[in-house]
Amino acid sequence: MNLNAQTMFDKIANTAASEPNKVAIVYDDTKIVYSDLFNRVNSLARTLILRGIQKEDKISVLTNNKVDFLIGITASMSIGAIPVPHNGIENLKWIIADCESKAIVCDFSFEKEIEILLEEDKKVILINFDSNYRTHSTFIRRPDILLQDIAMMFYTSGTTSRTRTGVLLSHNNLIVTAKYMNNFMKIQSDIVEYVIAPINHAFGFGRCRAVIYAGGTLVLNEGVFNPAKTIMAIEKYDCNGLSSVSSGFAILIEHYEKHFKTVGSRIKWVEIGSLPLSVYYKKRLLKILPVAKIYMNYGLTEAMRSTLIEMRSESHKIETVGRPSPGLEINITNENGKSLKSGETGEISIRGDNVGKGYWKKRGLWHTRYRDGWFRTGDIGYLDRDGYLIFIGRKDDIINIGGEKFSPFEVEEKLRPLLKGKSYCVSGAPDNNGILGEVPVLCVEQDFLFSIEDIKKYLNGIIEEYKIPRLLYHFERLPKTENGKIKHGEIRKQILEGKKYECF
Repeated sequence: MNLNAQTMFDKIANTAASEPNKVAIVYDDTKIVYSDLFNRVNSLARTLILRGIQKEDKISVLTNNKVDFLIGITASMSIGAIPVPHNGIENLKWIIADCESKAIVCDFSFEKEIEILLEEDKKVILINFDSNYRTHSTFIRRPDILLQDIAMMFYTSGTTSRTRTGVLLSHNNLIVTAKYMNNFMKIQSDIVEYVIAPINHAFGFGRCRAVIYAGGTLVLNEGVFNPAKTIMAIEKYDCNGLSSVSSGFAILIEHYEKHFKTVGSRIKWVEIGSLPLSVYYKKRLLKILPVAKIYMNYGLTEAMRSTLIEMRSESHKIETVGRPSPGLEINITNENGKSLKSGETGEISIRGDNVGKGYWKKRGLWHTRYRDGWFRTGDIGYLDRDGYLIFIGRKDDIINIGGEKFSPFEVEEKLRPLLKGKSYCVSGAPDNNGILGEVPVLCVEQDFLFSIEDIKKYLNGIIEEYKIPRLLYHFERLPKTENGKIKHGEIRKQILEGKKYECF
């Protein structure tokens, strides 16, 4: 099936034709209308073709400018090439080699560093964003694009492993998720959404797609998340939509609640992604944003937006991450792959059109996780009797204390009010007495001022005794991904390997 009329590029083209002067993106006080956005995307697409880029070629996209990033991704997809988003210069050379990039689309802030990195590889084409790519409006001939064609490749963050893996997503994956998100959230063309989440990650880019598909307006700020700039931008541009990963909302609630409340009544649509948000923060968010429909999803790069819940109308299920998204199925299985009943805990599996098409150059790994149409997530949870998913945590992160299993996130959330602003995580460590198998430990960085007795005293009566950390492990720096997530898998590996750290 040909889908040229459904791609993100054609959504931009259609809105540019019907409402050429409608604002598509506000970026640090600069307004870009749909006709200008179309011309910029079309111009870069023309340049890519003239430089020899063909269908299925990999295009690395690396830019500090978020508008240029969206243009680079959209232009690449529009000619059937496969864009590969980059988070920064770190790991760039490895990823370029791994995905066999034909070209790099970048801005001047990275040009010199990339030229140095590519001194040994003259085959990769370097394409800069400059004024030449913003002037051509003539529509160019593009190849037919099919639903099953690969649209883009996202590399996993490496949270649970030391190596990153390229996830292949089809055009159908991107189209289906954008459509059912907008239908479920009842998004309309009047949406003006401030996107906090990094748009070079699957969740943030998903929000950009949803707004563009609706013909709405994106509001973006330069650089990393700045709470003060966020609140000012919401007021200045009368934003009625807001999206972020869980940590962004936690920061706004914990440190900027007074100011956040001043713009709260403006917001109609909210989506929360990435790690689960604690019930404590969910309830506070419902009060701060009194008229907003607040949506949360559970998903992975390999299976985006797998569940959905609207927390205000479904407040009786606020502890869950929602029911399967439209057209999708969730199954819970034991270690032998047998389906479990509601209420029974096991591995979460997903089936539907949101499941990616595979791992780049790791077919064997994909086949271990994708079987008989089901993607095995490696996450643990259970379905309640009404079909709502309760997410517990990553299978590899689960701590086993004498047969009692629990997720470290449960303890970490209980510690958040005490340790806000601190870098920490909970992990399992071998039980030296050999009785319990392992014991829970709190892993912190060197500037941590609390004692283990402080932690025990604080948690006493809040959680079950066996879940309370027994030791403090002091790391010089906790290993983190590029977007700031602590690598639980790497920490557990270091503990098991007996790496050096101070233990109290």
